[in-house]
Amino acid sequence: MSSRSEWVRRIAGSSAVVLFPLVAAALINPEFTPIHLVAQSETILAARVKGGKIADRVDLAVTSVLKGKAPAALSIDLSKAGPQHADLARKHLSALAGRPALLFVGGRKGAGAGFLHARGTWLRLRGGKGGTWRFEGVDQDMPAVWAGGTDMLMRCVRYIQAHPAGASVPVSAGTGWRAVRKIGSVGGEACDLGAVDLIGDGKLCLFVAGRKGDRLLRPAKGAFEDVTETVKLSSASRRAAWGDFNADGRMDLASWDGKALTIWSQAADGSFSAVRPRGTLALPPDVVGLATLGVASARMPGLLVSGAAGRAVLLRPTGKNAFEAAALPGPAGAVKDCGKAQACLVADLNGDSLIDVVQPFERGGLVYWGRKRGGFDAAKPCAVCCTTGGGRADLGDFDGDGLLDVLVAGAEGARIFQNLGKGAFEESLALSGEVAYKVQPFASWCGVGDFNNDSRRDLFITYCNQPAWLYFNRGFRSFGQAPKLALALEEIPDYRKGQQMGLLADFGGTGAQDLIVVADNGDLWCAFNELGGQGARCVKVRLPARPATSGPLTVSLWRLRRCLGADLLRAGGPAAFFGVEEAGPYTLRWRLPGGKEASRRIVVGGKPTTVVLEAAK
Repeated sequence: MSSRSEWVRRIAGSSAVVLFPLVAAALINPEFTPIHLVAQSETILAARVKGGKIADRVDLAVTSVLKGKAPAALSIDLSKAGPQHADLARKHLSALAGRPALLFVGGRKGAGAGFLHARGTWLRLRGGKGGTWRFEGVDQDMPAVWAGGTDMLMRCVRYIQAHPAGASVPVSAGTGWRAVRKIGSVGGEACDLGAVDLIGDGKLCLFVAGRKGDRLLRPAKGAFEDVTETVKLSSASRRAAWGDFNADGRMDLASWDGKALTIWSQAADGSFSAVRPRGTLALPPDVVGLATLGVASARMPGLLVSGAAGRAVLLRPTGKNAFEAAALPGPAGAVKDCGKAQACLVADLNGDSLIDVVQPFERGGLVYWGRKRGGFDAAKPCAVCCTTGGGRADLGDFDGDGLLDVLVAGAEGARIFQNLGKGAFEESLALSGEVAYKVQPFASWCGVGDFNNDSRRDLFITYCNQPAWLYFNRGFRSFGQAPKLALALEEIPDYRKGQQMGLLADFGGTGAQDLIVVADNGDLWCAFNELGGQGARCVKVRLPARPATSGPLTVSLWRLRRCLGADLLRAGGPAAFFGVEEAGPYTLRWRLPGGKEASRRIVVGGKPTTVVLEAAK
């Protein structure tokens, strides 16, 4: 609908109103997006529900005027609605005391029809004379315009207003797979997978850990070559992590096979040999995760070992392939009733440049904040949790604020934990678009990437008993389903029976991320992104072969004053990846552990732009 009068008639004449439940679901409307809503609204007000008991009148306090003019007073009249309907609205609004709400008004002089968005729910209003609105019900159509949190919608509105000619709120994924091909097999159960830069030249290999033996595959002209035997890698990993454990500029593999930890050291000719790590290695008996991280004043990375009972142990490097074990500080009682733990997440999670650790449990989680002089503070409870029986977690900046949020998937489905800053997380799946009501239980894996090259973090979820699903990010943590991408994977035999895991990465250096899928039988498949190749615009940021820190570092990309999002970067891992929609100047920002923010201005043209943080010291 293009004209303002049409929008007003739509609001005033629509019968798509439901009074129960208070949360509605709808597919994305490609013809009426938040861009249309902002352009065609006469007035947009940010407000909050005043505290106190709510009877037949709900008073709101205007906190800011985004468009138009605010009335002297603002209220909602519930008296004309039926008792049950009014009671439902009363309870919903009472729970929102002090929280943000957004009122969009259509009609002349601020009267006629309006929509109030309050914590994921669109309330339809009529009247507006003198600032008093009559509650009609919950609208079923408006979630197709925006499904997400009110705080995110407010940021979206401000973004649209700041970029009147260039704002983008996608309605589809905007890409597809040019081919889906089998590339190898792990021969049964896979335990982990990742993209590894073996010698620090930016060229990625695919690593798959398997109970019957690990596999290492190298991209080769639109396909992959299995080089496992060629490089003499004979590991069989239950848990694995890559790092330069002898400071020679080549990545080595830390492999836990269910009984012991082994370092598979890479020689100058690219071959691997098993090395028994030296030092005190007091590992948990039930290892659920391995992760490398930079340790203060050490040339080699440390290893963080996660235990299912909640015991996290840091192996500090004391020399080449040598470590000293130290349990992360935390009272035993903090995990007493939390259930089984899953692998720790390692990153700067509060924006202070220091590496932090979050360990999710089935019920609740722990966070260890990094210290300036190295080490970690004693564990504190946090909201991040996995699902019953464990699960898989990944990190991604879903709202483009520069802070990494958490995605978790497992037997109970998926959860999204919004990083609120200052060490706080809030579960926000219900306020994250279509993924909120599309997600299913019995997830086997999840991952984060940018498969459509628009800088917004997208996600995928694989399942034990059904097809995988991919979700594109409309911006500000509102996800839409990508059925075209999911349906194309039907070429994989027995695909609907389930998949073990998946991974998004730019393996071919084409400037677009491909999707690796490990099928239920252990076969490896690659869906090659059609955006890759000539004209693919993206920024890839990587570390040199011998970096000053193993990371992980958080790197963010900025367009003028707007943060386009953040991504994670560690030595030996894939480059931080940002697809960009426009050519022109951009700014990269990052901070070394304990250091000041560094930045670099780059100019993106019509092809992938690679930046090596050589200056990192």
